[in-house]
Amino acid sequence: MDVVVQRDFEVADEAGRAQGLASLKIYRPSPAANGEWTCRYQFLGFGDGWNDEPHAACGADGWQALGRAMAIAAAALPGAPAYRARRLRLFGEALHDENMMRLVGAQGSNEARPS
Repeated sequence: MDVVVQRDFEVADEAGRAQGLASLKIYRPSPAANGEWTCRYQFLGFGDGWNDEPHAACGADGWQALGRAMAIAAAALPGAPAYRARRLRLFGEALHDENMMRLVGAQGSNEARPS
């Protein structure tokens, strides 16, 4: 599986010191036997083995499958143990409910990295 895009998050300890990295990987969409397309995504290092196994989103074509994989992964992120413990950082900023959509990006948003 080829990684199309990957986002790395810093994981901090309880004191806020860098402890390691957590990664969200989105793989290249591929055609499925039923005529649809599938796009796999995977969370690694988000705590307690949470969602470490690959997941898949389906679509009518590769574009739709990729978009769905990104949307589903963003929606699932608040369930991660490191997120719930407020230990994830992105672009040097702690990730939490109040800023998650601004930092991670909302579907339909043209906002990129915060300045």
